[in-house]
Amino acid sequence: MSNHVNIIVEDDRWTDAVGFGEWNGMVGRLLDATVRSMYDGDMGFYVNLLLTGDSAIRKLNLDFRGIDSSTNVLSFPQYESRCIKDLLEDGGVMGCQDDAMVGDVAMSFDAVTAESIQYGKSLWDRCSHLFVHGVLHLFGMDHIDHGEAEAMERLEMQILELFGVRDPYALVTDKQVERYHES
Repeated sequence: MSNHVNIIVEDDRWTDAVGFGEWNGMVGRLLDATVRSMYDGDMGFYVNLLLTGDSAIRKLNLDFRGIDSSTNVLSFPQYESRCIKDLLEDGGVMGCQDDAMVGDVAMSFDAVTAESIQYGKSLWDRCSHLFVHGVLHLFGMDHIDHGEAEAMERLEMQILELFGVRDPYALVTDKQVERYHES
């Protein structure tokens, strides 16, 4: 099985941010861990990751979801009519012999940066969480109801723990945020 991420950088603030190179090297391993959590077969997968800003993600959100606002992450599954897990169980993804395209994930630098400060997380821990979250959406997970949300959050935490990423849902106090950003 070979999984890989095609990263498309549309906003240079991503590559200018301290630590981008290390995170860029880790994102493929994040995909591997996420895929393994959803699928135990031999097929490989790839995901396109668009790193952009608020204005571009707002346009994507409006064009594809009819929502005229920016957001932190968007997922665009390749197979929207059925979960990719169901397709695999039924004999493959449209006859793919090579790695299968799972879909696209887009992240906004503005939103992710603001949230990392707001939640007291490092930029790259927040990016890791949102990337895993987006890929789980590509594999058919959702958080529409409470039970689905809890299952998805548990799985995100298990995957992120493998990479030393602190619980993305842990609340921090204002003093903890201040201390984090002073160091």
